[in-house]
Amino acid sequence: MVMENLQKDKCSALRDQLHQHVQASDDFIQNMISALDAFEREPILLENIEQLTQENMRLKQEIVRLRDIIYSKDEGNMSSKLRDALRE
Repeated sequence: MVMENLQKDKCSALRDQLHQHVQASDDFIQNMISALDAFEREPILLENIEQLTQENMRLKQEIVRLRDIIYSKDEGNMSSKLRDALRE
């Protein structure tokens, strides 16, 4: 009876350890799959970043161009004293 209980305890402990190892393996596999998915998406994300960077540069240039147009129109309407005061 004592031997039988001891054997059941060992089997139970082994079963628990096996379950823990399987769970750890499942977690590891899921992490690897997630990492591979992220690696596959990386070129797409880098391309998106490049497109957004180019669009940002284009918009900044457009802002400068539009400001120049606005300021050049305003300067033509201002008196020379006012223009000098704004430059200072």
